[in-house]
Amino acid sequence: MIFPYYDISTSLIFDGKLYHCSSVCLKNNEKCKNYYNRIANTQGFHECPHGFTSYVRDNSQIITALKVNGYFSKKKTKTRNTSYSPTITEDAFLQYIQSASRENTINMEKEIGSLFHEIGRLNADILYKSNELILGLTNTNFNLHSTEILENVSNIFACSQLISIRNTFYNFERNPSATIKEKVGIEIYKKFDKVKKSLLRQARKNNINMWINGECTDRIDGYDIFDMLPFLIIDNAIKYAPKDTEINIEFSELMNNRLVTIESYGPLLEDGEKNYITIREFRGKRARKVAGSGIGLYFAKKICELNSIRMEISSDKTRIKTFDGEEMAPFKVELLFPHAY
Repeated sequence: MIFPYYDISTSLIFDGKLYHCSSVCLKNNEKCKNYYNRIANTQGFHECPHGFTSYVRDNSQIITALKVNGYFSKKKTKTRNTSYSPTITEDAFLQYIQSASRENTINMEKEIGSLFHEIGRLNADILYKSNELILGLTNTNFNLHSTEILENVSNIFACSQLISIRNTFYNFERNPSATIKEKVGIEIYKKFDKVKKSLLRQARKNNINMWINGECTDRIDGYDIFDMLPFLIIDNAIKYAPKDTEINIEFSELMNNRLVTIESYGPLLEDGEKNYITIREFRGKRARKVAGSGIGLYFAKKICELNSIRMEISSDKTRIKTFDGEEMAPFKVELLFPHAY
């Protein structure tokens, strides 16, 4: 959504893509939460304690932190508006709300079709691998070795995870509160190690080695959706890494904060693409030669924002190599955990 909004069920504020919250709104203190709870059942325009416009359109989201003519305080917002938030007319705002509702319906139908198509494909893979396992374990003519059994189980697990990610992503896009519950203690290293082990067989198909360097006992208080983050990033690395290369996952510290770095060779980012790599459905020019949906890094960025994790992406053009006629460079994803303990 281009406007910031307050999610009633989680009491969280989500920033807009074009109109951004001021710093005071992002703090979302108790005074603000009480205000949102008070207006939640009263549709229409309201003025928040800090002078900005809020608009209640249903019982789940409140569009807020705006400056709509006639519904905000010029005096209060003059000193508190530290982000891009131009004044808009009431008519322009309402027209956007109406057009957005129509567009959301169309996009939802397209996304449902895409979701069912992809789940159907992944489910077919699971059925095929499961049938191989059943025949191998019950029919003496097949006689699967333990390594083949492990490979099939790993593939089934990976397909299952991908289905979970697509389903969670769809639910998150439609209604964030459906995937955001109470925060729980999360052991960072264990989450990455589990995903690395589950995807090891998938990586070895292309003779890609995965390594974890460094130790970490740090935890964070985060949402369950964090479990998807290591899978999204490591699966993305495997997808684009050329044969006979490595994926390195390194645990270190930066200014007393936990830093996790995932680095592997991948398609070289063209000039300017770095700024768009986490935008939904955007794919770099060189990355388009590999099948993909363009939601992996976008979803990863969203998960990071929810869990107060800083994510930085870079492509090292000083270490370019050529693989099968294609220029590749180290693609690095850095995750900084400022609230780890």
